[in-house]
Amino acid sequence: MPAILIPPTFSTPAYPITKLLSQSYVIGLIYLKPNQDLHDILDDLQLTFDKCENLYANTPIILGGDFNARLGEYDGDLPAEALIGSNLLPKRCSQDKVTSTHGLALLNYMSSNGLFLLNGRMQKDDEGKMIFYGPQGASVIDLVWTNHKGSQMITTLQVGDDSHGSDHFPIRLKTTTNITHFHPRSTRNQSTYKLIWKPELAYNFTDNLYHSRRLHTSFEDSDVEHLASNLLTAIYKAADSTGLSTHVKTRTGTRATKKPWED
Repeated sequence: MPAILIPPTFSTPAYPITKLLSQSYVIGLIYLKPNQDLHDILDDLQLTFDKCENLYANTPIILGGDFNARLGEYDGDLPAEALIGSNLLPKRCSQDKVTSTHGLALLNYMSSNGLFLLNGRMQKDDEGKMIFYGPQGASVIDLVWTNHKGSQMITTLQVGDDSHGSDHFPIRLKTTTNITHFHPRSTRNQSTYKLIWKPELAYNFTDNLYHSRRLHTSFEDSDVEHLASNLLTAIYKAADSTGLSTHVKTRTGTRATKKPWED
């Protein structure tokens, strides 16, 4: 089983590539120390991400561990189209309501690498249960991330009831090897979002979009692609909440189509 070594700033120096039932996975275990410089660590981790992308493109990635970062109920940079074919729940919840600076920086970093947060967004963890219980209280600092391929095969995330003497409770993932493969030239039917403009719902849509937490972001700390993706996702969610979206069956192919009104 080949492995890529993570830099020594991480406590678990294994980023293995494993194969189960003819399906390959990239699995990473990471511990981030609270007193380390997060940006330096993420710069080192980016080298590993880039190496995985070059060697194992289009492979499911599961990345988990103790990140010592809190994200409250932030949804993450999850475009609406990422839900198609995945096992992710549309809305993320969390019993931990605190958001830390490290948490937001980590979220932006993972989003830029195409990874989604699973805590509070999977079956059996739709409430986002507390995982760590320490002297300062309970929190969710043990996080699991995956890319779109991974979100198709991970069916449940569950926080265990027995800590086995630790102040961290275990996280259990259930997976399937039934991964949908999307091909641009395929003529297979698939479900997708379609946004339909209704003038009578314009005020509700505008009000929902105005109060979207996705638009309350730092322009200084975000790049253009992140801001654009954040805005598009906010539009999709506002439209879905106000009755301006529907799920339709489409046939993918090579014929050019008009850009949707929200682009």
